[in-house]
Amino acid sequence: MLSYRLRFSQKPLRFAVNDLITPLTGFYVYLALLAFYALFLLFPVNWFGRGFLGVYGRPMTLGLYAFVVITTLSVVVRERHGERKQVATGTLALWFFIVLLFVLVLMSVERGHAADNPYLSQYQQGVLTFVIVTPLVYYAIPSQEKADRIVRVIAAFVGFLTLGELVGTMTLFLPVPRLPITTLEFQYVIPFAALYFYIAFVTASDRLVGRAALFAIAIMGCLGRLLKPVVVPLFFAMVVTTLLLIVIWWRDPEKRVWTIVKRILVLAFLVIAVIGLLELVLPGSFLGDYRLIFYARYLKADPTTGQAYGRLDGGRLGYYGLAWQSMQGSQWLGGGLGTAFQHPSVPGRYAFPHSLLLDFFLTLGVFGLFVLAAGLLAFASYLLLNVNWRQYQAMKLGLAGYLLFTLFSSLVSNLWPNLVHVNGLAVALGIMLKLATLDGRSLAKVDSFRLRLRPYRSS
Repeated sequence: MLSYRLRFSQKPLRFAVNDLITPLTGFYVYLALLAFYALFLLFPVNWFGRGFLGVYGRPMTLGLYAFVVITTLSVVVRERHGERKQVATGTLALWFFIVLLFVLVLMSVERGHAADNPYLSQYQQGVLTFVIVTPLVYYAIPSQEKADRIVRVIAAFVGFLTLGELVGTMTLFLPVPRLPITTLEFQYVIPFAALYFYIAFVTASDRLVGRAALFAIAIMGCLGRLLKPVVVPLFFAMVVTTLLLIVIWWRDPEKRVWTIVKRILVLAFLVIAVIGLLELVLPGSFLGDYRLIFYARYLKADPTTGQAYGRLDGGRLGYYGLAWQSMQGSQWLGGGLGTAFQHPSVPGRYAFPHSLLLDFFLTLGVFGLFVLAAGLLAFASYLLLNVNWRQYQAMKLGLAGYLLFTLFSSLVSNLWPNLVHVNGLAVALGIMLKLATLDGRSLAKVDSFRLRLRPYRSS
């Protein structure tokens, strides 16, 4: 195909190469290798899948390299012939913060090696992946139409993988061998599909049945293992996203807030109906087994006697205390990227603090907490003040909901060692920032909704 395009194209060679080597092409290659890695999570022969993929996910690493190389070639070939564009002050400030974060990460890498942590390399790979992929995705998205198509494909693909997760969960209740389908890391990506199809169903005017079915599949995948760092943050992300949607529709005379309430009730009834069907079809007690799991993971108590046998925080407060003690004497600058502490119950093993706040505190000290707070405030302000929430609502609110889910989840769990989650976060944040930039540049202010500090005056 490449030789054909170069041989028969009427354009000069430089312009023919421009059509093929684009940041969007690199993004497609990157997503394709991510999908290839995810498909092997469904492979029933676990040892083959793990041996081929490698410990650190070779397809993900190759996809990152390809993304960087193709984008770099595109910049060299294309941008020196392109016209200059004026950049808004808010955009410059945002990217100044991203460059600052990247420099801080590079500066703290060497200091982190002093911790002698065997998990340091995977931790650093997660942080560097996020810092590199986010601006690459931002640069690769050319328009909102392309972004909408990409998000729909990603949501549909994750929904397809969720079917494998459900099959693997159902084998727990059937007289068949347990299928080694998917891994724990995939649980943190399923909410992307759940939130997208949730907003798509609530805001849609057609194809309601299909979108409701896709939402039911995705939400059942999230509830399959009843993981507290997944279920609880997803619940709060859905609540905040719903409130934002109500605020948007409140000012739209063509929309009715009651429509949101009715469709949420329909989705709740659908999920309850699916759970009831599984209780009738599957042998044994489906709800009874999940009741035991709920008591064990959420209440830490015996379901029959109600006697507590564990801590409700899952030992998180103990981790937080150890993290604070380990930073005595270096609270201001931190200990470097990947700094950990001795595990309280396993000798010779290191532990992470299970909190994004303490991750930044251990890495960069009090200064790191200031950087994190400033970054979250900058990202939230930039998105809220520039995104037109009335266009492509399923895509924009779905991405915003997933960013909220990641924020809530990372406050009580490890983010950086989960490379699948980090890649999903980088893709969602990069697309969302580009959507805000495109909306901010748009000259058409009609039928838009932005959270502004002062009323907008049309020119």
